[in-house]
Amino acid sequence: MKKVIVGIDVGVKGAIAIITKSGMSIVVHGMHVIEIEVAGKREDGSSKIRTIYNEKKLRKLFRKMKKLFDIRYVCIERPVVMPKQAAFASGSFEGFGYLKGLMSGMKIKYGSVMPGLWTREMFKVIKKKKDEKAHAFAKRKKMRAIKKARELFPSIKLKDDSGNDHDGFADALLIAEWARTVLYK
Repeated sequence: MKKVIVGIDVGVKGAIAIITKSGMSIVVHGMHVIEIEVAGKREDGSSKIRTIYNEKKLRKLFRKMKKLFDIRYVCIERPVVMPKQAAFASGSFEGFGYLKGLMSGMKIKYGSVMPGLWTREMFKVIKKKKDEKAHAFAKRKKMRAIKKARELFPSIKLKDDSGNDHDGFADALLIAEWARTVLYK
């Protein structure tokens, strides 16, 4: 059985990456999610929708992974609330708690890492340019992660089903690689 490290970028647009202990990429899964209707209506009269983890599919995925691989460690990115993002981030904290509970219940060794720690270790600190808009800075950081993941894992597809680059795939791979290189030197 191959010994693997798993990296998880939490959030509904996150991903789960599996790499071998020797650093070869195996696969990246987009986060399994479902949409549910919540109370209230939008201004246009349509129903409010919330995207949450599909817990049943995540359990099934990890059961399958346990049968196929010797999971040495799962590294889950710890969500961080940024100013003006508290409501948006609550789903990430909910998912983080669910994933910790799933790992514990399945007796899989896991831990968490702050985004600033693994990104600082994986590439040079990137600073916001003087007149750069926040969304342009965020996009530049995402592209940096995609570029680094492509360098380290050229065989892995980092595009989602619509053909767009998926920074969650890149982050999950880089989190797994961080755990492999820092925890298993």
